[in-house]
Amino acid sequence: MAIASEEIRRRALAALEAGEHPRTIARVLGVGERSIYRWALQSRSGQTAPMPRGHRPLALSAEKMERLDELVKKRPDMTLEEIKAALSRDVHISTIHRALRRLGYRCKKTLRADEQERDDITSARHKWRIMQKVIDPRRFVFLDESGAATNMTRLRGRAIIGRVKTIQPGVDLGKSLSEQFQTSLLVIGFKHITHCQEITRYCP
Repeated sequence: MAIASEEIRRRALAALEAGEHPRTIARVLGVGERSIYRWALQSRSGQTAPMPRGHRPLALSAEKMERLDELVKKRPDMTLEEIKAALSRDVHISTIHRALRRLGYRCKKTLRADEQERDDITSARHKWRIMQKVIDPRRFVFLDESGAATNMTRLRGRAIIGRVKTIQPGVDLGKSLSEQFQTSLLVIGFKHITHCQEITRYCP
């Protein structure tokens, strides 16, 4: 239901003072009868305008938002904790995070190698982009490595204080077996598969 304006409230209070019944006033003005009683109670303290509604006021004022924008522009790598200290406001870091998103900021990688700005590197990257269009895809070799190990048994678990909990009895912790596979993949399929097996023994 829409908020009744101050004019509606004044008309209701005037009719109430003239002796009209709250039910009649509510029907004529198109409001709830309980609203008439509430307005009459509020008018005793001098309040006739509607109470402000909406979301809670922002934790960071417009001035603080401008300050936040200036801080990030000067030092884009500042952490949320550092920004909080610079703003001198007792707010949670999640509040600062939301404020940064409202300003349009996102966390992105900013560190770049200085070599990318060198003329020879720039020229080489440009030539490489051109060469990619004429390279025979059959010359590409993709290397992949995967493996598995038997030392993935969990060694810890929760237990009541003063009690010992045995998770997996009978597990041999004296040695573990790991296997690795290295494969070269070409357009025509697998070329080479290298298998490596290693046994690791633990000291007692």
